[in-house]
Amino acid sequence: MNLCTFIVVGETSAISYQILGHVKTVSVWLLGVIIFKTKFDIRNFIGFLIAITGAILYSMFRISE
Repeated sequence: MNLCTFIVVGETSAISYQILGHVKTVSVWLLGVIIFKTKFDIRNFIGFLIAITGAILYSMFRISE
């Protein structure tokens, strides 16, 4: 673990850190699709939607607290 991890977990929570990790993974995947023109199927798209929807819903829940 590095300093950024400690800062994120210290300021938010471990769950927020995990959500941030998933958003980063989806971002890297999306950039790979755009830059390298890699193919993706319906399963990839559904996984992308689930991850982004979960991150948005979690963010909305945290803001409403």
